Amino acid sequence: MFTHRVFRFFACAAPLLLAAQVQAEPIIGNLSSGKDCGVGQCTAVAASTGKYAKAAGFTMGKDGYTLNSVTLRLDIRLDIAHLADTDFGLTVKLFGDMAGNPGPALLDFVVPTLARGAANYTFTPGKAFTLLAGKRYWLVVTGHSSMKNGIRWMASIPSQTPKGVATSAGYRFTKDGTFRSTKFSKIFNSYRVDGTRISVPEPSELALPEPSRLVVPEPSGLALLGLGLAALGIATGRRRSRQRL
Repeated sequence: MFTHRVFRFFACAAPLLLAAQVQAEPIIGNLSSGKDCGVGQCTAVAASTGKYAKAAGFTMGKDGYTLNSVTLRLDIRLDIAHLADTDFGLTVKLFGDMAGNPGPALLDFVVPTLARGAANYTFTPGKAFTLLAGKRYWLVVTGHSSMKNGIRWMASIPSQTPKGVATSAGYRFTKDGTFRSTKFSKIFNSYRVDGTRISVPEPSELALPEPSRLVVPEPSGLALLGLGLAALGIATGRRRSRQRL
């Protein structure tokens, strides 16, 4: 009886402990090591009016994720003097969906230090946020600059469709601050959304495995199995000792 309980405990605990080891992974993205877009092929997201904005939409799959970061490929065309100007700024936000367009604002991202030239920049959430399974979200980039096209959101050549566990919902662009469903953009700007999957074991996963469904465990699983066998050996030894007495 005791032996069976020990085996059941480790069979039930193993999925829970392994789930805790889940690491961040790409949710969706199209960052590429290929050639960057040229003049007129990228998207200006900083204008003197402050109303230029580009949105990239994505629909989550069957799992929810804790949002870790967003990476954008941007081209900062301003010189050092302009970067310090008060009339220069960049904003990255996450919006919900409303009739196929960016809807209510949900989250602000922390803007990293920017430098002149094209580079990948990682933006972290201003607060903890969970991307819900099956929901559509919009990543919106906008800014203002005294220089025309001071900041460009880059795209790769050839164009890359964002892929991952989430599905791309397309892109939108506006020059007046209002997104419209008829304003689809054919420029697939480069980005990546990273997160940690929220994994909750199903009740069936906690049952004792059938012999035909056993799989070769990972190294971490072998460690857990070793602990279980050690406990089993101790229990067996104690029972034999008692029988001898």
